[in-house]
Amino acid sequence: VYFLSAVEDHIAPWKTTFIGTELVKQGNVEFVLAASGHVAGVINPANKNKRHFWKDGELGQGADHWLETATEVPGSWWPHWDAWLKSQGDKMIDAPEKLGSEKYPELEAAPGSFVFAKAD
Repeated sequence: VYFLSAVEDHIAPWKTTFIGTELVKQGNVEFVLAASGHVAGVINPANKNKRHFWKDGELGQGADHWLETATEVPGSWWPHWDAWLKSQGDKMIDAPEKLGSEKYPELEAAPGSFVFAKAD
């Protein structure tokens, strides 16, 4: 599980989201802390190299300990996530030529009628 939080996030405070790492009892857990707030911390283009992030802190002893032991890395967290994703999966496969299956048929062509529905 890849957890991403932002150090100045006022909507989902990082020390609160960090608790999620303690709830995952098996498998690979990666916690990454982006600089800035709720939006700017996530929307940090890899090509801008404006901010930084923290990674590789020690899990299992709380948020403060994680940050004390984490490594600060200049730039965007996006390349780190990309590398993590690639390390989790098998080889790439071609997309199916036809969407849906017998059990889960395609409902309608993209983007879907819900995109054009007006809220009352």
